[in-house]
Amino acid sequence: MKVGIWNETRRGDPRLLLLPEEIQRLRDLGCEVLIERGAGSGMHIPDSRLEEAGANIVENAQQLTEEAEILLCLGMPSLAEIESYPMDKVLIGLLQVWRHEQQVQALSQKSWTLFALEHVPRTLQAQNIDVFSAMAALSGYASVMLAAAHARRALAPFSIGGTKLDSAQVVVIGATAAGMYAAQTAQRLGARVVVYDTRPDSRRKIQRIGAIAFIPTGDSNPESEKWKKYLQEADIVITALFAPDQPAPKVFSAEWRQHLRPGSVVVDAAADFGGNCSEVSPGENTEIDGVKIVAPLRLAASVPFHASRLLSRSFARFLSFFQLSDGQLIPHANHPILQSTCVRWRGRLLLQFPS
Repeated sequence: MKVGIWNETRRGDPRLLLLPEEIQRLRDLGCEVLIERGAGSGMHIPDSRLEEAGANIVENAQQLTEEAEILLCLGMPSLAEIESYPMDKVLIGLLQVWRHEQQVQALSQKSWTLFALEHVPRTLQAQNIDVFSAMAALSGYASVMLAAAHARRALAPFSIGGTKLDSAQVVVIGATAAGMYAAQTAQRLGARVVVYDTRPDSRRKIQRIGAIAFIPTGDSNPESEKWKKYLQEADIVITALFAPDQPAPKVFSAEWRQHLRPGSVVVDAAADFGGNCSEVSPGENTEIDGVKIVAPLRLAASVPFHASRLLSRSFARFLSFFQLSDGQLIPHANHPILQSTCVRWRGRLLLQFPS
């Protein structure tokens, strides 16, 4: 079974999908690992180190795609790339199928099998393969660090030379995986944290980390005034409302932004999914009435060491669900994680794996 990894640094992403430890484990399972030259450069891992672990270095992406049976990726390939692809391969990665219908159709015409890891079920059994939640958590952490770099106030309280400096207030919108890790990071850095979420059952987990939970129950004036006050006192706002299979909702509007004081910073951690902020496009920054709005792409890639470690282990575990039979690659029949993630089987929608 030949597993291939493209050089993601060509797309501006430093993450490496299989680290040397997992390459060795896959070799022990009988896999041959092919890696495009320079794929480890974003992690400062030379090709020689990957070769020592047992990988074969391939000169370019086209050769890799021709030789590998399974291709691992972080995002959906472009239509231009797909045009040159051979027939009948397996693609595993964070594919965002909902926003790449043309690419899915093009790959289907080439009889490719597609596994979208963002569809891994959020269960205890699958948590060590849940790439989406892992990258979302790192995005939450990175969003706070990015906001702190832009903010004009320190997150932690200080007492210097007899002068007391108050901590910053951080408002997190969405008690998602990204939102909760953002809230915990801000808490650990000494900030006062408020988390907004519309689900009543989120209150307990928000309070458990020591943050203030704001769960709106209606359009009452006192409640609206309370939320307005939280925004007026905020130094940083993190928007983190996104799900794996749909566009992010535009929850942070100009109306909410107008309550922020000049010098405040908004980080849209949902930019990879279209963004939560209505006044900025994904991948862009702007400043309106003294409020900075930052919408970075690939936030998890800003901490590539830990991101690569999580990705590598998840991909290696996912590959263990496959087996060879008479030289043909097949999944373990009726495996629930494979069934939930397989969006095309040799170009067709799959209702049940062939036995």
